[in-house]
Parts: sequence; C-alpha cells; structure tokens
Amino acid sequence: MNDQIVTSGKSKSALSLLLEELSKSKAKINETDKKAITAAFKTSMGERAKLQAALDAFDAKSDETAIKMVRCYGATHVMIGGIRYVPTSRGERIYYKRMGDQSDVVEL
Repeated sequence: MNDQIVTSGKSKSALSLLLEELSKSKAKINETDKKAITAAFKTSMGERAKLQAALDAFDAKSDETAIKMVRCYGATHVMIGGIRYVPTSRGERIYYKRMGDQSDVVEL
C-alpha cells in the first residue's frame, strides 16, 4: 500500500482564481464603471512612475555612498544603530545589504 500524499501539481495563480470567481459572478460592468476604473488605473500608474524615479535617484545616491564606505572600511561589516550591514554587489552596482547577526563588525 502506498501512503504517500499525491498533489495535483502547481496551485492556481491568484489571477486564475480571480477570473474563475468573476466568471461565476452575475454582476455587469457598465461603460461608466470602465471609464472610472481606467482613470484610476492611469492615475496610479503615474504615481508609480514618480515613485520609481525617486527610488532610482535614491539608489544612485546610495550607491555613491556605498562606494565611499568601501573605500573607508573595505569589505568589513559595519554596525549602525544595532543593524549589521555587509558590502555586496550585483552587476555594476555596489551597495550594503542588511544582515541579522553580529561578527567582525566595526561599530560606527
């Protein structure tokens, strides 16, 4: 006898579940509703673009600071406000990653 639990593969995505739920719904969407939600969507995407631009500007400034930190401290982990940061990179980007434990730390 086989006592293993058999799964049916991947679970459904949130989008698939929503579409199934909506297909069972009897609610009708009129043109006024479509126009209102389209306008709200355009507004939110505009806000997202502004936030992304601000985040990109922050990342550029933060990367410059991280490079200066590495010049000062090398690959040493640093502790600021009880939080340990470790220098790291991805592609051309140099930055500090927040870590959990404490070892080989320079207290700033």
